[in-house]
Amino acid sequence: MLSSHFDWETRNLVKTAYMIAMNKTPSPEKAARLERRRLAAEDGSKAMQEILDAAIAVRGNMARLRALRLAKEANAVIEPGQSRGRRPTALRRKRAQVNAQ
Repeated sequence: MLSSHFDWETRNLVKTAYMIAMNKTPSPEKAARLERRRLAAEDGSKAMQEILDAAIAVRGNMARLRALRLAKEANAVIEPGQSRGRRPTALRRKRAQVNAQ
């Protein structure tokens, strides 16, 4: 099976070489098409690089913000009488019902 695959690849290479030898100067349409493909490939690679650079910048900013948040949380010490924020709504409702009875 591998040898037959190799034979087809060899045949395709020979056909391609023959076509190139026969058509040394491509037609203007073909040259324009090849140039458009080359430009599109260049633009695509530039766009992908810009996307990757933006993603790296976002991850760096997230790491910086995470470090700031963790430092802020580490510095914030809650005293025994200090409020820890609002309680969850379910607990407030339950306590309100108990107090109302």
